[in-house]
Amino acid sequence: MKLRSKGISSDMSPEAIMERLTIVRDLYEAPKQLSDFNKITGPYARQLPELRERIAAIEKRTTNEHK
Repeated sequence: MKLRSKGISSDMSPEAIMERLTIVRDLYEAPKQLSDFNKITGPYARQLPELRERIAAIEKRTTNEHK
């Protein structure tokens, strides 16, 4: 890996270098994590409107009970 292309130079502190490398790692891993998330949630996406309605009904019922 070319460090200069990642925004790292020889005059940076070790902490700054580690922070920059962490950011670079997160940027590389983010698309894979999003893909994994979509694989998991994909089958449930069709159910979201119904789930939102059920959650809203439960919230409404609980707020009415607390009045």
